[in-house]
Amino acid sequence: MLSQYFRTPWELNEVSFGLINSTRIVRNESGKYVSRISDPHFKDRNKMQYEYELIQSLNQQEIPFMIPSFEPTLSGLPYLELSNRTFGRVSHYIHGNIPTIRNAHHVFEMGKTCGLLLDAFSRVNITSPASLVPFYDYYRLHPLVSKSTVESFIKSPPFTCDRTEMDFVLNSVNELETLLPPFSNLPMQIIHHDLLLTNFLIDEEGKISGILDFDFASWDWRIIELANCLQQYIGPKDDLFNIKLIENFLSGMSTTKARFTIDEIYAIPALTKLLYIVRLVLRLGKYLSGFDNIDLLQVTIQQYLFKTRWVENHKQELIYLCKKYVVS
Repeated sequence: MLSQYFRTPWELNEVSFGLINSTRIVRNESGKYVSRISDPHFKDRNKMQYEYELIQSLNQQEIPFMIPSFEPTLSGLPYLELSNRTFGRVSHYIHGNIPTIRNAHHVFEMGKTCGLLLDAFSRVNITSPASLVPFYDYYRLHPLVSKSTVESFIKSPPFTCDRTEMDFVLNSVNELETLLPPFSNLPMQIIHHDLLLTNFLIDEEGKISGILDFDFASWDWRIIELANCLQQYIGPKDDLFNIKLIENFLSGMSTTKARFTIDEIYAIPALTKLLYIVRLVLRLGKYLSGFDNIDLLQVTIQQYLFKTRWVENHKQELIYLCKKYVVS
């Protein structure tokens, strides 16, 4: 693939992240780049074109951070369709470091940047159809994973586990089908879907220099963006630390135009469950495709158990803070 982008030799370095892509750092005499090859079960030509047009539209706006633009091939193509039904693309490397949640300023800046991106998404104008499946339709996210696939995995996981805990997960998965229908009228727009710590870059001055990984960006319930951001600040350290992180993030977002309705805020506990079922579906699909090992599925189950229980136990504090900072 890279021979269609570069005339001079290059060197590759692997990276350890990427839920639906194979990602490499590319270096040659002209600079530093990132190459990505998509999971053929997740991304087709329509989805690739949609992401390309979305990035182009965002780049026409005045946003104070960089996003990974599509570098053209030597023949001028924005991306490549490869022989194994995958799609490949190359982007310029965006300099910066991954923020740390131990730095209050970093968390504030991530909240602010999330709000700015939501506003930018609301002004996007693209012609390609939104071909990605919204997260609330989670059993259609990966062609190798259905409701029965998930249920079979939970009932007979390929690793040693606590049966009581897995039964809890199975009950939660089934319960979700009754929790989501009342949210059908929640506001919708394009959202990033994956604004986690590793998809932010921060510069030496403490400003967000870039946002990465727009593979999941598509039309969905707007509040999913906030719910996904907040769940990453729920850790095992201590409850007060988690609450402070969440308040710091919301304080940063409050400096932007991003606001939500009270009905959206009350949906966050259920949507936290949804987000981890989505992650389970995608991880399971990648495992069945031969791209992931079983350890990542175990981690996903552990995170689901801890984070959904934490949100349930602290939903009053969570809702109070959201009302304080980001309710319209």
